[in-house]
Amino acid sequence: MEGLPPRGESWTVDVEHPQRRQPAAVLGLRGGAVATSTRARRVWGPSAAGRRLHHLIDPSTGRPSESGLLSATVVAARGWQAEVLAKGAFVAGLQEGLALLRETGTAGVLIDDGGAVHRSTGLHAFTGPLIISVPEPLGVGGPAAVVRGRP
Repeated sequence: MEGLPPRGESWTVDVEHPQRRQPAAVLGLRGGAVATSTRARRVWGPSAAGRRLHHLIDPSTGRPSESGLLSATVVAARGWQAEVLAKGAFVAGLQEGLALLRETGTAGVLIDDGGAVHRSTGLHAFTGPLIISVPEPLGVGGPAAVVRGRP
């Protein structure tokens, strides 16, 4: 996101909860990007174990990921970073996914198979009145995006 929103101090982004009507989180961003990877969409037929197959492939098995997550949403400085990290966190699973976000200086929301919402350490900055900078993930050059929480 870039530029001024039509109203208010920040763009408001609802993070969809695949099993509920209410959002899993409501984010306020002044700049940066948000991406979600989920197995709640792009699914087909039951698997041998009765689970539906989906498009998020675990590279270690070549099969749809069985990480214990239903979705992963990431806030990052750039769209491609958010997209790559959302997929990485999804495939990694809850604990390793949260560690990935912490290590890369990004924030996010992971929703497990039971529907529980797990927020990363830095997510509070996007749900309150703080003004922060989102640094580029480790090993990636370029300027950081300025992100402002909702007023």
